[in-house]
Amino acid sequence: MFSLRLLGRPALQSDGHTVALSIRKTWALLVRLAVGGPARREQLGGLLWPDLDEPTARRNLRRELARLRESGADGLVQSDGDL
Repeated sequence: MFSLRLLGRPALQSDGHTVALSIRKTWALLVRLAVGGPARREQLGGLLWPDLDEPTARRNLRRELARLRESGADGLVQSDGDL
């Protein structure tokens, strides 16, 4: 079970243990999905990397999703194709 605190300094916990997320983009992605719900990859890429072309932004998004999985937040974000 995950717990996400957004008031004050953001914090993520999994089963009572703190999940360390040190990259601002990873936090931004997590907060956007928690607050706004499902989003298309194209939309997230444009939001987080507006100055990059779409293929590069999508690659960066894949990297941030991998960081979430590697940090212990595996299963927190679900993906299905472009969503």
